[in-house]
Amino acid sequence: MQTRFLVVTMAATSVLLSACGGGAVEDMPIVSAGTLPLQTVAAPGSYFTPGLGEAMDFLNRERLRCGLGALNQNAMLDTAAKNHALYVSTRSNLGDPHWETPGEPGFTGITPTDRAQAMGYSALGGEVLEVGVLPWMERDGSYLTMTDFPIHAIRSDLAAPYHGMALISSAVDIGMALEGRNDIVNGYQTVIMSFFSTLGRGGSTLGQVPKEPTVRTFPCEGTEGIQPALFGEWLPTGPIFPNRHPNTHPTGHPVYVVGEHGTHLTIDSAVITRVSNGQNVPVYEIRTQGTDTVHGSLYREPWVGFVFPDVPFVPFQSYRVRVAGKSDAKPFVKEFTFTSGQYGHYDEGIVRALGLPTR
Repeated sequence: MQTRFLVVTMAATSVLLSACGGGAVEDMPIVSAGTLPLQTVAAPGSYFTPGLGEAMDFLNRERLRCGLGALNQNAMLDTAAKNHALYVSTRSNLGDPHWETPGEPGFTGITPTDRAQAMGYSALGGEVLEVGVLPWMERDGSYLTMTDFPIHAIRSDLAAPYHGMALISSAVDIGMALEGRNDIVNGYQTVIMSFFSTLGRGGSTLGQVPKEPTVRTFPCEGTEGIQPALFGEWLPTGPIFPNRHPNTHPTGHPVYVVGEHGTHLTIDSAVITRVSNGQNVPVYEIRTQGTDTVHGSLYREPWVGFVFPDVPFVPFQSYRVRVAGKSDAKPFVKEFTFTSGQYGHYDEGIVRALGLPTR
């Protein structure tokens, strides 16, 4: 079992995410009040914990490909994420793992922003997390390792739009951590893994912004390796769909649209076509902050929205997308082709149970 959680801080300019990269944001020129230019170079992730560097590199590679800018690994956010991952991994009752309780062992701050500020990071922050309760042995009898859990967590959160909006946001800095402990759950020996990514905007108010107004997407032209399906997302505002449970009726990975910075986004239409057979993938729903009457408070940036395909993508297939809409009153059309990836082995059970194609 794996659970995704989301927390939204009260400040409207905060971002929920974890990122990594290198470089001192404070030394970068500010191009306009409260913004930074897009970071076009990503330093490799540098972590002692196996898997974290690979997860950061994957996220930055896809952000750069889609014109979203790289995230800088930040030591203060790394420490904040690690402290909280240790706090959560030692709890017998996870509860809502975004919050800490004063007086408990390992307490460093109630909210993600509190914990980042305790480490000396003054910019607003937040977090995306994955908590996994997993068998301690693989199906082939080998012992479970946590090495590939971080990249699985990033791919899963990108498939969950209210988390994914954080991972593709205008954030500047990121810190990551992974901790685990052995436990007995329902009579089974398990490993409880806590992956946290903590995000901040560096020395800016609004984060990194393209020099010229532009509309971007994720996936985008040339994207490869996205998770084919959304299997669920925990939200503080209620179920992600009122009449559909993704665990039994998953959608495809969302197609995100990032409108011009500082505008309000409208998505008028979207067509997704499987290249190999020319068949269109049905669109289940299109959401923006202006149309999302249930979860609208969770949008960090009102110029971001997304399209839900009605069915999971078939792994290793190319898909062509055409999406049209407006940034404020300015129309746009974006066309691109991407290739879906494979399911993570942590999802093998649900993929097998639902009979989803793996090729």
